[in-house]
Amino acid sequence: MSASPPQLPPSVRFTGSLESNGPLVVAGRIEGAVFVAGLLVVAPSAVIVAEVRAQRVEVRGVVLGNISAEDAIILCASARVVGELRAPRVEVAG
Repeated sequence: MSASPPQLPPSVRFTGSLESNGPLVVAGRIEGAVFVAGLLVVAPSAVIVAEVRAQRVEVRGVVLGNISAEDAIILCASARVVGELRAPRVEVAG
């Protein structure tokens, strides 16, 4: 059984450059830049005002900034994004 990825909870606000060497779930607020070497999940409660780069990004919350992914960007029904999307595959999930 694998462990859950680390989570930035809804009560946390982070300003600056956040880097993760593995998967990360963001449920709080980030302003600045986010770099993830793996899956980044933007939870429904999350607000990210930043440049986002990751291997794969799943957006369920709000991202105000450009998103770049090496593999794919998945936009769920609850996603709100203002910015450019760059990835080999962009999927809009219902």
